[in-house]
Amino acid sequence: MRKKYLVLLVMILSIIGFISSAYLAWDHYQVANGFLCDLGESFGCDITKESKYSEIFNIPVGIFGMFWFLVIAGLAMIERKYNITGIMLGWGIFGMIFVGYFVHGEYLLGAICPYCTIAHASIILIFVAILDFYRQRRR
Repeated sequence: MRKKYLVLLVMILSIIGFISSAYLAWDHYQVANGFLCDLGESFGCDITKESKYSEIFNIPVGIFGMFWFLVIAGLAMIERKYNITGIMLGWGIFGMIFVGYFVHGEYLLGAICPYCTIAHASIILIFVAILDFYRQRRR
């Protein structure tokens, strides 16, 4: 993957993930059901947003997601001038650890949050793109 395509892909996925995370942060404080959140017994936001997996240190995980996507987008912009693929890979691994934790939480709860899944998929795709780019650089 060429550098300009990596940057473009990371930016597009970061925007998608940021919007999804921002919605989750906003929805965390709402009493009513969110838009397209409750699509069935095991496919909804309410179960996950009321669980222990919805906050870290009393901060909605959507806030942390927003921060993660801002940082990876910033790193992608810096990557245009400097070779910081290793830093991006490290940040991607950090994101993947949390994706694993949250997906495991959804499994234990027996519920899938659609907006969480969008953020998770964005992180996974960003990580795969960075990993591919990193491997090509190492050859």
